[in-house]
Amino acid sequence: DSGSGSQFLVIGDQESDPIHQLGLVAIAPVGRHVMAVGYNQVVLDGKMLPTLPGQVTEPLFAPDGAHYAFAVRTNGGIVIYFDGVPQTAYGAVEANQAFYTMSPDGKHVAYVCRSSNPAAGNDVGVCVDGKYTSMGQAGGSLSNVTFSSDSNHLFWIRRVGVNFRMYADGKPVLDGGVPSAG
Repeated sequence: DSGSGSQFLVIGDQESDPIHQLGLVAIAPVGRHVMAVGYNQVVLDGKMLPTLPGQVTEPLFAPDGAHYAFAVRTNGGIVIYFDGVPQTAYGAVEANQAFYTMSPDGKHVAYVCRSSNPAAGNDVGVCVDGKYTSMGQAGGSLSNVTFSSDSNHLFWIRRVGVNFRMYADGKPVLDGGVPSAG
């Protein structure tokens, strides 16, 4: 609506409430669900959810369409919301990919996170379903958080310089490095 500067999500003949700075739209792979996100707003199936404390991004539905998630970037960091519930025990960390990943069965959410314990310093790890696996303060970066196709295992990579270590369910399974140009 150019007159008011508002944007709307229209599903069939139903128009949502105005969405401030409409950014992204996600459509569930199955079922009849759609989500649109604006600056601090989420419209789910045409209904406005309560206002959020920051920039909403990364809307995603589970492969079965039964669950949804999104990230909210605030002054205090990134908070992942799973089915509208903030995962506040640990703050998400950008990990050279999407802020989080959902399991193929749609029942689990995982992301690179930072300990909320001030004594832990700069301890970074992986969070899955609100449980934290520490990777320590040895430096490097975590990335490629991925579930197995049966949703029973979680993989990620920790990279330090040109070397990397792949983890499966929190245990190291492979060490490697970037091939040299020579």
